Amino acid sequence: DRMRHRLIFPICDELGKPIAFGGRTLPAGSLGDKNEAKYLNSPETALFNKSATLYGLHMAKKVIIDSRTAVVVEGYTDVIACHQGGFTNVVATLGTALTAQHVSRLRRFADRVVLIFDADEAGQKAADRAVEIFLTGDLDVGVAILPDGLDPAELLARPEGAVAWNKAVNAADDALDYQFNRVRSHLDAAATLTARQRIIEDYLRQLAQLGLTRQGLVRRALIMQRLGDLLDLPASQVTAMVKAMAPPQTPRPPVQAGARGGTPQVIGQESEKNADISIAEEEMPPKIRAIRLAEQHLIGGLLREPSLFDQAHWNGRSLEEAVAPSEMVTQDAKRVYELIFNRLCDGRGLALTDLLADLASRGEPSLCDWATQAEAQAEQLTGGNAHKLRELVTQAAAAIQNHQHQREYTEVRNQRTRETTQGIEQDDERLRRLFEHQKAHPSSVRIARVEQ
Repeated sequence: DRMRHRLIFPICDELGKPIAFGGRTLPAGSLGDKNEAKYLNSPETALFNKSATLYGLHMAKKVIIDSRTAVVVEGYTDVIACHQGGFTNVVATLGTALTAQHVSRLRRFADRVVLIFDADEAGQKAADRAVEIFLTGDLDVGVAILPDGLDPAELLARPEGAVAWNKAVNAADDALDYQFNRVRSHLDAAATLTARQRIIEDYLRQLAQLGLTRQGLVRRALIMQRLGDLLDLPASQVTAMVKAMAPPQTPRPPVQAGARGGTPQVIGQESEKNADISIAEEEMPPKIRAIRLAEQHLIGGLLREPSLFDQAHWNGRSLEEAVAPSEMVTQDAKRVYELIFNRLCDGRGLALTDLLADLASRGEPSLCDWATQAEAQAEQLTGGNAHKLRELVTQAAAAIQNHQHQREYTEVRNQRTRETTQGIEQDDERLRRLFEHQKAHPSSVRIARVEQ
C-alpha cells in the first residue's frame, strides 16, 4: 500500500545488492493523488540509510573512478535516462540534498562532483548546500543548470540532447563562483550603501557559519582573496570579519539521556556553557533555558535534514503529528518553526536559503541570524553524522513534548485546585450565612434534655 499507484525501482548498495525500494508517481492523468510526493522510499533500516545512499552508484562506480568526476541528479528516471544515453557516471540522491555522507562515499572515487538541477530556482536553492560541501570537504563541487528548464531525461530525449548535456556538465560553475555571481547581482541591484553593507555582512556570516574558517590555510587564503575581489575589500579585512562571525569551534558533548525514566535531556552542563546564551537568557529558569535549546536543536536538525520531519520518532509519530508550532515556548522558535512546518506540510521542501528568504520577506532579519545559528549548532553537535542528527531531533522533539505534557498537566491540576477551592469557599460562605442567621434569630423554645 505504501507504493500504491507508483512505479517501483529497486535501490541497491555499492555492491549491487537490493536494500530498499523507491516509488515514483505515475504521469498526470493516471491513478494516484496529484498532491503526493513525487518520490517515496522504503522506511530507513539498519541496511538502508537514505542520507548515505546514492541511486545507481553500483553501476556508475567504475566510470566515476576512470573519469574522476561524478554527476548527481535528482531522480531514478534521470539516472536511467543518462545511463541509456551513454553517460554512466551519473547517480542520484534519494529525496535529500547532497549530504556529508554522500560526499564521503564519492570522495573515494572522484575528485569533482557536478550537481545537476532542473532550473535556475532549484539551482539557487541548492547552491548554499553545494558551497558548504566545497568548504568542508576536499572535493570540487560544480553546479550546472540544464537549458530551457528541462530535466536530464527530457534533455537527452532531444536529438541534440547529448551535446547539450556535455556542454552543461563541462561548463558547470564552481559552487563558490555560482554563489558569487548571485551575490554580485544583489550588490549591483542595491540602491543604498546600507543595503550593500547588509548584503555583505549577511553573506560573510553565512560563509562563516558554513565552515570557511575550518579550511586549510592555503585553500582559505585563496577563497579570502576571491572574496576580497568580489566585495572590493582587502583580503585581510575580509578574513578578520569572517573570523569574528564564525561560531565557536570548541567541540560539544553528545546529547545525553536523562537519569529519570530515560527522559531525554537535550542539554547538559557543557552544552549550556557553549550555547552562546546572552546575559538575559542566563537569567532564565533552567527549565526554560533547556526547552529553548531543545527548540533550537529541533529546528537546526530539520534545516540540516528536512526528511526527518516525516520520519517516526520517539513516540512513533512524525514531527508533523507530534510537534505543532503552537507548542514552541520561545517566540523566535515559534515564528521560525511555523514557517518550516508550513513549508514541509505543503511539500515545498526546505533549505536554509529558502527559510532566510521567507524571514527577510517578513521583515524579520534578526530571525535570520537565529536560524543560521541553530543550523550551525546542529552541525557542531552531530558532526554531520546522520544517526546523531536523527537522535538530536528525536530527543529535542521528546523534550518539547514532555514540556507540553507537563504544562497541560499543571494547567489541569491548577484548574481542579481552583474548582476545589471555589467549592470549599462556597461551602464556607453557606455555613457562615447560616450561623449569622441563627445568631440573629435564636429559637424562643428551649427543648429540655430527656433523661434516661
